[in-house]
Amino acid sequence: MMRNRLVVAAALLISLTVSANAAEMPEHKIRNAQKLIATLDQVGINNKELRDFITDTDSHIDKNGFISLQESNVMAGKLSLYCDTKGLPTTRKFELRYAPTDAPHVNVIAHTNMVEVRYHLEF
Repeated sequence: MMRNRLVVAAALLISLTVSANAAEMPEHKIRNAQKLIATLDQVGINNKELRDFITDTDSHIDKNGFISLQESNVMAGKLSLYCDTKGLPTTRKFELRYAPTDAPHVNVIAHTNMVEVRYHLEF
């Protein structure tokens, strides 16, 4: 009997996720934020603080899927800690980015296994 209840609960959650996947809310940049809000709407959870948290978190995610965890101005530039939001969280997904203010075309990015210096050309 308990197994039947678990199967029914899993089927309901899958149907909620599938219908949430089809929902369109263009005010969010990340598709997972859209799915999460649509799923919460279908379940009947309409908490303003939770929606504000999802919207605030969504605003810190850039176009490449990295979330900005911390930013500070140091050494005449901006130092930022980013984490990749794709897949499961691991320590290899963290990046430390430094962008000097006097050289806007240069970025230094430190990963757990390498450091890269990027120079962007504008034509």
